Formats: sequence, structure tokens, C-alpha cells
Amino acid sequence: PDEALSAWEEMRAAKPANSPFRLQALINLAQAYEKTGSDAKAISVYDDLALSAGKPLAEQAAARAKALRKLEDAPASVPAVHGSKNKKGGGAKRAAAGQ
Repeated sequence: PDEALSAWEEMRAAKPANSPFRLQALINLAQAYEKTGSDAKAISVYDDLALSAGKPLAEQAAARAKALRKLEDAPASVPAVHGSKNKKGGGAKRAAAGQ
């Protein structure tokens, strides 16, 4: 898993920015960051996607970054849902929001 994250992270520097291979790596990277509770890193990747991808994907990436920002800004007192864990911020908030 760490090797995959490293490989996908390296693709952020690939050119051209709208390369389908680069964009797929960024999608994988953002999703992996979300799964590990690294919302700030996921937001950064989604922002990159929003700037680099074509319209449908760019809009989806921007919307996901916006949703994660809202979760990060949610009060910390949001109750956890059935055993969800708040890893590095966002886990319990994401679970409570139905994500």
C-alpha cells in the first residue's frame, strides 16, 4: 500500500497535467488518502484534479474537495457512528455525515 501511495504521489509531477494516466493516479491517491483519514491530503489532490481534468471529472473533484472541507470544519463533537474511528481528523465526522 505504501508503494502504491508513493507511485501515485510521484504522478502528481507528471506532464502533461491532463494525462489520463496521471489523472487516474490522482483519483486513486485521493481515495486512498480519504480511506486513511488524511482529509487535508485528499483535498489537495482533489484540488489538483479540479485544475487538471476535463469538465465532468474536474467538477466532481471540486465538489468532493468542498465536501471534505465542510467535514473538516464540522464541530468536533459530532458523535461517532458504530465503531467508526477518528483517524487524523475526519473519520468520525465522515461517518456521521454518511460518507
